[in-house]
Amino acid sequence: MSAEFLNSLSNDFAKLLFNVEDYNVIIKVGRSPNILNFKAHSCVLRTRSTYFHSALSNDWVKTDGNFIAFEKSNISPEVFQMILKYLYSGTICLENQNPTRVIDLIAAADELILTELVNFLKEYLLTHYDEWIRQHALQILYHTAFHSCKELQDICLEMICENPSSVFGTTAFSAIDESVLITILKRDDLQMDEIDLWDYLIQWAIARTPKLKFDVSKWSDGDFQVLQSTLKNCVESENLKNSKLSRIKKNHSRMAVFSADVRGPCFGNRDLWMSNYNNLSKGCSSRNSYYEKNLIDSQEFDLEDYEVFQIFHQQSVNEKTI
Repeated sequence: MSAEFLNSLSNDFAKLLFNVEDYNVIIKVGRSPNILNFKAHSCVLRTRSTYFHSALSNDWVKTDGNFIAFEKSNISPEVFQMILKYLYSGTICLENQNPTRVIDLIAAADELILTELVNFLKEYLLTHYDEWIRQHALQILYHTAFHSCKELQDICLEMICENPSSVFGTTAFSAIDESVLITILKRDDLQMDEIDLWDYLIQWAIARTPKLKFDVSKWSDGDFQVLQSTLKNCVESENLKNSKLSRIKKNHSRMAVFSADVRGPCFGNRDLWMSNYNNLSKGCSSRNSYYEKNLIDSQEFDLEDYEVFQIFHQQSVNEKTI
C-alpha cells in the first residue's frame, strides 16, 4: 500500500519561501523604480526550472560574498513573486488577476522554461478571456513576439485575419512593427482584398517615413524609391507575391494609362493591353515598353476580373471642386 501527501509537501516547501532560512541566492527583479530583491535556494530553483539549472551553474553564476547574485530586470516583481511561489509550492492563484497580468505571467514562465505553467496559463486565458483576446490580439502578439508562445500567437493571428478591421485602419496600425505586419501578411487566411491591402501598406509606409508627404502628387523620384525600400520586405509576403510595383518611364507619362470606347484600361504602349473590355478572355497582352519593369511574365493572358484606382489631389473646401 502506498499513499501520497502532496498537499502537506507543497505547504511545507512554501514555508521555505515565506520563512527564508539557509537561502543562498539573491535575485534582483524589475526596473527602477520598481525593483525588489528576492531570497531563494539554488537547489529549489535548479530542480524546478531548466532555465535556472543552467543560469545558476558554476560556469555562469556570479557571487556576492556567500550568496549567488542574480538579476531579472525584464520581469516585474509582482509577476516574479507569483512565479517563485509556483516553483516552491506548485500552486498559483489567479483570483483578482486581470488578463494583462496573465499575459505577463505567460511571457515570464515561457522565458524560465516552465512548460507546465505556460500550458495551464494559456488554457486559462482562452477559457476565461476569449473576447478580451479578440480585442487585444495585436497587443498580445507584441507581448509574446520574443517568446515561444506559438499556440497563443496563432490564435491571435487567426482572429486578426478573420477580422482585419480590428487592426488595419486603426490608429495602432501605423505604429505596427514590421516583423508583426509581415507575420500577418504571410497568413493565407487574411480576409482582405489585395487592392485594400496595398492601400493600407502604403499608408503604413508613409507613416513610418517622416520624409514622405501624404500628398503623393508632390513626391519626387527619390520619394518613390524610399517607399519601395520601406515596403521591400512586406511585398515579398505570400499575399502580395504576384504584385508588381512599376513606374512609367520619364517622358512617357501621357502613356501611363488610357482607355477607349472598346478597349482598355491599357498601360503604356502595350505594357499591359486589354483590346476588348467586354470579353476579358481574349486579347490581353503584355510587352515591356514604357514602364520600368515588365508588368506580367506572360505575353498573352486572360483576365477574370480587374480593378483600377487613381490617386488624386483632394482640394480644400475653399477651392473650387472640379
